[in-house]
Amino acid sequence: MAISPYQREFIAELEGEVAETKTIEDLMKITRLNLPLFTQEWIRKAAWNSISIKLRSFKRPTKKVAVLDVSQHVHAVWHTEPDVSKQPSKIVDRMERMIDKVAPDSVIYAFDSRNPFRRDMFPEFKGSREKKPDSFHETISLAMKLLDGKMVVLLDTYESDDIMASAATTGAILGDEVVLCTNDRDMWQVLGPKVKMFHDKFFTREDLKVQHGITPDQAVDWMCMVGKNDCPSLEGIGPKKATALLSKYGDMLGIMDAVQDKRDDIPKADWEEWKKTYYQVRPLYKLVRNIEIPYPY
Repeated sequence: MAISPYQREFIAELEGEVAETKTIEDLMKITRLNLPLFTQEWIRKAAWNSISIKLRSFKRPTKKVAVLDVSQHVHAVWHTEPDVSKQPSKIVDRMERMIDKVAPDSVIYAFDSRNPFRRDMFPEFKGSREKKPDSFHETISLAMKLLDGKMVVLLDTYESDDIMASAATTGAILGDEVVLCTNDRDMWQVLGPKVKMFHDKFFTREDLKVQHGITPDQAVDWMCMVGKNDCPSLEGIGPKKATALLSKYGDMLGIMDAVQDKRDDIPKADWEEWKKTYYQVRPLYKLVRNIEIPYPY
């Protein structure tokens, strides 16, 4: 693939920055900043090659890292334990039982922001969920205090899913095994060779393909069609039809081309309206993967 003089200059500059890094933290900072560019073929191969060489020079042993969606455990205890005073310790106990099953070297605890940026993009985002009383948020604060000294991450405007996705991406770059302790299907998109989910049992990218017929790269488009979190979806297209379309046409752009060509196997739906809606909805499902977060380097 031919690259332009500008692209060649950019690659050389990036390789120089990578070569000069003195710590893994500095290397990962450069990687995070440029991560959106790595989807482009002209930079991906060169960038990953220089990053991989530099990583090996640090001789860092790989780790098994568990990332917990604390909010999921808070909700579970909130609905089952009426005694508010007992809730914080029960939340921690519940998480510790899960950690024991995963047996990681390190643990990251991800919390939800009360002001997710997706609500600014789409005010109805998760709008049908019941408004929690002040005591619910007090329980979260008390649970956080019980986790004092541990790797706790709460970032303004970001959901725990974004924190988990960023941790998974960091771990994947470092070669770590990352276990996302959640059953939230939003996390399907970050499954990989060494990134898996765990709730009652482990769930891998191979399980995603066998059970739902899609790959992690197709998960966002699948979610867009099927819908969740009070976001607009493609009416008339459920999980089975979404899987069938993605299996045949690869992604939403392939499906749109098939719609344009008036293929016989395209189910009835308001495709014209969906073309506009899709680009509004996709950022609501696409997780942020390059947030700077604490990580057990």
